[in-house]
Amino acid sequence: GVSGLVVALGFATVKTTLGAWVFMHLSHQPLSSRLALVAGVLLAVLLITLVVGDVALRDDLGVRVPPVGR
Repeated sequence: GVSGLVVALGFATVKTTLGAWVFMHLSHQPLSSRLALVAGVLLAVLLITLVVGDVALRDDLGVRVPPVGR
């Protein structure tokens, strides 16, 4: 259900963060490199949020998908 999705996204976030920190050597990079990565992630989250919000709040446009298998 929804709780499983939240847990899976939490694990994915932790895994991605650890991968970036270890394999991209972010612990040894200057602060500007870390901030650039954070800015990129925030922009991606913003764009995904806007797309999901657009689709969720969209009115029915009268488009009907034909049934498959006819």
